[in-house]
Amino acid sequence: MMQKLRLKFIRIAMLALTLAMLLVTVAINLMNWLNVRAEISETMTFLAEVGGSLSNERAREWAGRSRHRENVLTQAVYFIGSSAPGSTFQIVYPERTGSVSRESALDLLSRAASSGRETGFLDDYCFRRYATRNGAGTWLFLNCDSYLSASRNLLTFSLIICAAGILLSLLTVSLLSRRAIRPFILNERKQKRFITDASHELKAPLAVISANMDVLAMDDPDNQWINSTRSQTASMRRLVEDMVYLSRADETEHPEKTEPVDLQRLIMETAQPYQAIAEFQNKVFRCEASEGLSVRGEEAALQRVVSILCDNAVKYTPEGGTITLRGRSEGKYAVIETENPPVRPLSDEDCTRLFDRFYRADESRDRKQTGGYGIGLSIAKAVVTRHGGAAEAHMTPGGTLLIRLTLRMKTQAN
Repeated sequence: MMQKLRLKFIRIAMLALTLAMLLVTVAINLMNWLNVRAEISETMTFLAEVGGSLSNERAREWAGRSRHRENVLTQAVYFIGSSAPGSTFQIVYPERTGSVSRESALDLLSRAASSGRETGFLDDYCFRRYATRNGAGTWLFLNCDSYLSASRNLLTFSLIICAAGILLSLLTVSLLSRRAIRPFILNERKQKRFITDASHELKAPLAVISANMDVLAMDDPDNQWINSTRSQTASMRRLVEDMVYLSRADETEHPEKTEPVDLQRLIMETAQPYQAIAEFQNKVFRCEASEGLSVRGEEAALQRVVSILCDNAVKYTPEGGTITLRGRSEGKYAVIETENPPVRPLSDEDCTRLFDRFYRADESRDRKQTGGYGIGLSIAKAVVTRHGGAAEAHMTPGGTLLIRLTLRMKTQAN
């Protein structure tokens, strides 16, 4: 139980931390890219306004008090190309083209013109078609290698830091998870210990009451008050025993002693007395179990599970209804399920809570009518979970209640 709760805590904590770190990483890179695009756009707009004719005075005038903006302009590498209809491209202001060759510049111009776009990126250049005079197309190309390189480096470093942060968080959460969940584990253990101790303490007075009622019944066997007290005492003793069994089942994560269990034989033998009870109550009880159905586990515990399913189905099936108990294989798993019509259709919430302790979905599950306390299915689920299986319940399209238990089948390796 502690290990499952610890792993669940680690998963939830790491999911939250991972999402937070990813959001921060995305936000940083997105804001950086928006700033870069804005700076590129402002620079290209200014260069387009001055027609590419850039001087230090104009640069200082545009930059104002910002030394960074002034450096951006004075160090800008760009060129302008234009062409008239039917003529070839020409390079304007070649002294600012930097290391790009004339052939490469003409190739960029040709690709930009054939793309049909007004602006965009080609290689490490951002281009914009900003003017048309006398039918001539004019393009401005700004070298953005420094911007793109800085953005790529920021993305790489931020992802590395994010991954390192996630790994460090995983290590920290794993080390501190035991301390974090310790109060919950201690509280749960105290609750279970209280139930176990209280149940043991109740056994003695219940035994005394039962013995006293037996003595009184010897003198007056037909006394309704004595008989009622004896019945309630027996019911309370069963409840105490079930609570102790459930508490112990929850305390252990795995069966104490496992052995090969022939589920086909176990299902058929356990169902026999309930078939007789169902027939007496004018109900039909069908039992179907596949051959070769075998699992590893505690036979007595699994027999109790099948008994609980049968008892539950017989109690809560209306007169004339049909109960079906099935045992079959699905791949690597063995499935035990009961199907019976309830008094009224159950909601999804009812089906989910059927395995909760003392839960009753409707009046048909009243203890006065059935003699149960609503703890049987809780025991069945606890036993199946301890065997590494799962329990579920839902309404079928035909209006019947299907309770399904899944266990891993025994293999040769087991």
